[in-house]
Amino acid sequence: LPGVAEQQADLTFFNNSAHACGFGWHLKPPHAPSKLNVFRDFTAFRCGTGMFYYGSGNIRHENHRFVECSTGHFMNHLSNNLHTAPFYTNLILVGNVDPLATASVSSLGIRGPKDNEFFYVSGMLTVN
Repeated sequence: LPGVAEQQADLTFFNNSAHACGFGWHLKPPHAPSKLNVFRDFTAFRCGTGMFYYGSGNIRHENHRFVECSTGHFMNHLSNNLHTAPFYTNLILVGNVDPLATASVSSLGIRGPKDNEFFYVSGMLTVN
């Protein structure tokens, strides 16, 4: 919804999934709420980009899974350097579900913001 990120400080998001789409989760315009938002239990399976943020801050993601996505997560900017660590808790990245595969379908797991900004991840499992 256009403008919803600017109008609301608390967006509830839990138990969602996306399959075989360009962006599993695409948040634009920037969303940097005044109070901490916690998004829980999201799975992106075989998406181009599992999760994309144009700009974000003061958000925590719990129990997210990116399975065979070209890029698990990509973010352009942290808004106003606003970040409440950890950005992710209990993150699972799966590069390939085929037990006989010798290469990952995924090229990037999680990619940090462009402006030499970083976010903290607490508890991450990576499986090829």
